[in-house]
Amino acid sequence: MGSMRSDLERSRSCSSRSLLSPPQIGRVTSLTYGYIARMAAETTASEDGGSIRTALENAIVGLFKKQYGRGPAAAKAWLLDDEYVFIALEEGLTRGEETLLAAGKEEEIRRFRLEYESTVAEEAMQLVGEITGRRVIDYHSQIVFHPVRSFEIFVLERAPDS
Repeated sequence: MGSMRSDLERSRSCSSRSLLSPPQIGRVTSLTYGYIARMAAETTASEDGGSIRTALENAIVGLFKKQYGRGPAAAKAWLLDDEYVFIALEEGLTRGEETLLAAGKEEEIRRFRLEYESTVAEEAMQLVGEITGRRVIDYHSQIVFHPVRSFEIFVLERAPDS
């Protein structure tokens, strides 16, 4: 019971951390973070990987700024298993969404964002495809609110030699 309580207390203290800081909420999450960090390090170590990740981060932040009139405060991109692009974004709610969030209307924000992003998905998929040099075959977006984070997930067509 004491261990579970300390994990819960640590998870509450994580809400103010940046995407760049590893979460401290328990063994499974730490192991998962370690895997993602290793994948990110391997990608960064390759000459093209770092520039591709940066280009993905900049493109999605730019797209959000263009589409919402306000962009995220930070972005972090990962290329996983040569088939997936995962981009985590910090903050970036519009003033109207911040007002709805303060009123406890999280589901309304989520519904609007999912509907809106399905409308502009083609543009996001095209940007990621151009940067990676691969066709994007699917895309999903999700948002959480405490802390505000959104996640953009792209599935790439398998490379011909896969």
